[in-house]
Amino acid sequence: MHTRFLELPTELLLLVGEYTPAAGLASLALVNRSMNEPINSALYSSIELKGLRSALLCLRTLSLPPSSLARGRDLAGLVKALHLTFGIVVDNITSGHSSGWNLEKAFAKVATRLTSLRSFSYKVPGSLRFNTLIDLLTASSRVLFSFDIILSDENMFSADFKLQNPFPSPAFERLVCVGISNLWDLPAGCFEYLHQLLVTRADHLQVISLCDAEDELSRRLLDSTTFPALRELCLETSTFLLSDFPHAAFPNLLSLTLYGLEDFDPDQLVHSSTSISTAAYPVLRSLACDVSLLPTFLPKDTDMTARRPIHTVQLNCASYERNGGGHSIIAPEWEEVSAALSHLPFSGVPVCHLAFNAYRLSLDNLSRLLPSLKDLESLVMVIVYEPEFRSNAAIRSLSDTLEDMPHLHTLLFSDAPMKTEDYEYCFTISFAVDRQRDIIRQWSERTTSLRRVAFTTEKEWVRRGDEWVLITD
Repeated sequence: MHTRFLELPTELLLLVGEYTPAAGLASLALVNRSMNEPINSALYSSIELKGLRSALLCLRTLSLPPSSLARGRDLAGLVKALHLTFGIVVDNITSGHSSGWNLEKAFAKVATRLTSLRSFSYKVPGSLRFNTLIDLLTASSRVLFSFDIILSDENMFSADFKLQNPFPSPAFERLVCVGISNLWDLPAGCFEYLHQLLVTRADHLQVISLCDAEDELSRRLLDSTTFPALRELCLETSTFLLSDFPHAAFPNLLSLTLYGLEDFDPDQLVHSSTSISTAAYPVLRSLACDVSLLPTFLPKDTDMTARRPIHTVQLNCASYERNGGGHSIIAPEWEEVSAALSHLPFSGVPVCHLAFNAYRLSLDNLSRLLPSLKDLESLVMVIVYEPEFRSNAAIRSLSDTLEDMPHLHTLLFSDAPMKTEDYEYCFTISFAVDRQRDIIRQWSERTTSLRRVAFTTEKEWVRRGDEWVLITD
């Protein structure tokens, strides 16, 4: 290595580290002692772990006492972002402990030393105990701005559970994003801690996510506090529809995501949804919810000045995912979807992005729907049974419709639902590449706005210049 590079100031070496992959950083750290210290800071600054073995090895390294390392460095104190995302599926039969228990034990040794942590996510089911979370929050309370975690199952709590650490003071001066999943049967001490955290940071929180949670518990956590800075809110639908839910507490909310609607009484749904004031959520831009709730947010009898400015709609968690995602073969019939989509023109602004799923979808019905949504920029449709892609008449009809949609750049059909039954399943048009190419040619003759098209999650087409390129990876 050129000696002049070694003479660069530490600030410039750290800047180099920000643009160097982890493997390259590890090599740079071994060059010599003068390189080791600044490059190690970059190497351990941001850590993303997606497997159990790599997580255990990394946590073991971070837990090494400073006295055992050169210059007494505390590697855990260098970590500014830590993200663990994977499933626990293997049990240690010999020891009688699950792999989740081993991970929790390893993480607990590190949590109290993560004093520089700014962003943290722990999306590993059933392995993060509350006291370990408290240890981490206490250690990083002055610098942490975001955490998103899945708590351990209720059997991780003992009957005489007590918090090991009090609520910190000053409390989370920079925290703006909170995400917690698996909120069931929390001991009183856990509830009080989380409630105090939300209330203390109410004026500053921008994102709150309370998912896979008991209805009343989530409701009590939010209390009657106003969150004037909140921009994103994720909740269970059943929590949102409670009669005493504080809809007026989020005056500046831009994005609302509501999960799940299973086993919900239809009569209760109608009563709860109609009780939401038209004055609530006045600046809402993005909405993800069950198809049955869309009319609640975009009622047809609302005065133009009172309409919510929703421009992005995702129904029933519809999304285009190459691996099939988490879609179910249980999907609403087209009549229900169509009735809900008829409310889209009653948004205060044009709807630009739409995703929905349906059990069956006729391309002719789609052609009749789209003229009311001429401002769409992206459209994702998750379908259980394959549309009639072989019908020339249906394709011509849809071509005529697309001609009047000058902003539509993304048009995706997904066959993900059936993959939950058979991961090798795909629409038959997936094998008919020439047919796909011919359809795209017809559409391209009528519109120049399309840039991305897919008829299945197996393949998609991307326009590059004047050519359409097939992507299969």
